[in-house]
Amino acid sequence: MDPLHKQVAALTSAKLLEPLVFLKDSLWHKDIRARFLLQFWIIEYFAERRAADLPPDDDNRSFVAALEALTKEHLPQHLDRFKSKKGELLRRTLAEKVAACCEALRIHYDDADLKRAKKVRDNLSHGSAYMAQALSESELCTRLLCRYVLRRELESRGIFLEGDATAFNELKVLTVPSFRSDRPDMATASVPIP
Repeated sequence: MDPLHKQVAALTSAKLLEPLVFLKDSLWHKDIRARFLLQFWIIEYFAERRAADLPPDDDNRSFVAALEALTKEHLPQHLDRFKSKKGELLRRTLAEKVAACCEALRIHYDDADLKRAKKVRDNLSHGSAYMAQALSESELCTRLLCRYVLRRELESRGIFLEGDATAFNELKVLTVPSFRSDRPDMATASVPIP
């Protein structure tokens, strides 16, 4: 019996149906754009779930409160509009959420790679132009990052599909290599299979 079959009950009770279905679909999809978007969504899914654990950003709240006071004093005609948009200023960015998620899950990645992948994702989602090379490199990075995030999410719940169960804080940090062609040291990087 392989490790997956031994963990079927635990996997079922983990309630991770959506990301597991998206991962399955991304494995079989021939279109790199669809694979990339499915894999990026898995990262976003877990980043959003883990964002609830982020401490309040008191510096940003203080900044927005100061802007509101200035608007009230000097531009009272725009105060209602400011209040209606205030939530956007207080919202955490995707980069912050992914960073917090990966830190909690003991995963290291290059933030520049994630930002590039997000730009490709945004362009694909809005039907804008994108560079095939950027998509290809972003798909490689996203593929590995989404698998690491899913793996570590399972391990954080005590579900180990490979190796022996280990205390979470004793697991080695997983590192996602960079696949950007503009980095000479990574131009020929290969994708390790997690």
